[in-house]
Amino acid sequence: MGWRDALRPGRFRDAPFFCAGARGDLGRRVALHEYPLRDLPYAEDLGRRARQWQMELYVVGPDYMAARDKLVAALEQPGPGTLVHPYLGSLRVVVSQASGPEESSEAGGMARFSVTFVEAGELRQPAAVSATSDKVRARAATAAAEAKADFGRRFSVAGWPAHVSDAAQGLVAKGIDGIRSASGLVPAVPDKATSLSRSLDQASSGLAGLLRQPTQLAGQVQGLISGLAGLYQRPAAAYAALKTLWDFGADEPAVTGTTPSRRAMAANQAATVDLVRRSAVIEAAQTTADMEWTTRAEASATQIQVLEAIDEISESAPDALYEALVALRAAVAADIATRGADLARLAAYTPGQTEPALVVAYRVYGDAAREADVVARNRVRHPGFVEPRRLEVLVDA
Repeated sequence: MGWRDALRPGRFRDAPFFCAGARGDLGRRVALHEYPLRDLPYAEDLGRRARQWQMELYVVGPDYMAARDKLVAALEQPGPGTLVHPYLGSLRVVVSQASGPEESSEAGGMARFSVTFVEAGELRQPAAVSATSDKVRARAATAAAEAKADFGRRFSVAGWPAHVSDAAQGLVAKGIDGIRSASGLVPAVPDKATSLSRSLDQASSGLAGLLRQPTQLAGQVQGLISGLAGLYQRPAAAYAALKTLWDFGADEPAVTGTTPSRRAMAANQAATVDLVRRSAVIEAAQTTADMEWTTRAEASATQIQVLEAIDEISESAPDALYEALVALRAAVAADIATRGADLARLAAYTPGQTEPALVVAYRVYGDAAREADVVARNRVRHPGFVEPRRLEVLVDA
């Protein structure tokens, strides 16, 4: 097909025209910086220039005046319109400048116009974005500080018999062992794993001295739990490791008896269990600020888990800690809801027959390159043979 066959009939809005010639302006916007005593300038690229098209238009024929008036009205109409450029096709433009109509008795039955069109583009206003993830981190820091202070008020071995101290040391040691076990669940960054292992060893060896400094002990435990969260490159892996500590102490037998020492042991046990659980939940809540999800359902599942965990540790919290946990809960809910709103939804799709994952991906997404998502999400054994069963696929992705 020759170039003449590819030409389109010219039109602006609903006004047809003929085109005698056309040229365009394009390029980049550049701010040229020239400095004293320097031979080389610096050209700062400020983005693409707005494209412009200068066109020589005309209308012709026995009834050219009606066509002329129609084109004049189209050129003077406010706002952007569709230009059918004979050489470039449909463009959304505004009229920047126009001269005409030019008429003469010599060229009777014709009116000429010189028009400059500029691409219309779009109006984009800056969007205010709430830093919801930052709020989660700030609220988590406040809650962690309150949890630490609460432990400092409740835990004490000073002035009690040795068996009270031994019981407290044994339970804190179990907490440290729990952190150590959690750190081995998922492969971690080697250097960070070595550092955490060293910190765990140091905490274990210095535990007897820390028992008489409850606030420092709480800080040590919280630091180890934070170190656990920092082991992994993927926040989801850190979240999974922290979850193993949410039920710390659940299998610990309750301290019975009403003697003063037994009551002290019970108080220390409750304080230690609360410290580990609260610190793990708060750290997990903070970790969600860095997590990413594929679907809204995944984000919602994480949100529900964390909010329920915060609710659970809030039940026994004193006023200051309770208020901090309520604020953290609200921040997590808002953050995950905000970031999850634009995620894809899960939907069901059943192929009509056994067919390759490439075909399924093309049918569902219009993109055969997304076959890997179909295979991984549905655990397809062989990508060449997807059976006619219910599959999970993404929509609005």
